[in-house]
Amino acid sequence: AFYRQRGSAVNHELCPLAGVGVYQLMSTRGYQPIEFTNVLCREIGGEAATVAFGQSNSAVVVRVIDVSEAEMWAQTSAQGWSAYPQFTDYITGIGRNMVLTSSAVAMVAELDGLPIATAVLHLIDGIALLAGASTIPAARRRGAQGALLAARLKYAEEQGCRLAMMSALPGSD
Repeated sequence: AFYRQRGSAVNHELCPLAGVGVYQLMSTRGYQPIEFTNVLCREIGGEAATVAFGQSNSAVVVRVIDVSEAEMWAQTSAQGWSAYPQFTDYITGIGRNMVLTSSAVAMVAELDGLPIATAVLHLIDGIALLAGASTIPAARRRGAQGALLAARLKYAEEQGCRLAMMSALPGSD
């Protein structure tokens, strides 16, 4: 009723391991998933911290942003989702809010001093939630997300987290 009163669409994400029966049940009730998502979880620290992710590119610099850079972070994040122009305003708005959330650590990857990718890390009760991953189309396949993933896991370990969680599309890097 809450969503219906506000005119919100019904959006379902499904884990691909849920099975065909769940998809069929949704379909018979008139629903269609908007996305299939894997929820990934791993221990961090110790040997796990030494595992490399993605391409290595020493020209990509990752840093934690200051809250005064919220607009830059949100705009860069939205550019990464430019294939879905209908969500630009939403992504920009949620990006600004994400940066200002007390549990969040927003990071940017830069190449030649320009922001090319974003990611955020939420630290809650010793668990690191990795989210907000986005790379502008012109800078993809240059190792920015691998660098952001490694930086977030290192940061989380330094803050005492021992478990990291994220969601990802099936088959994605």
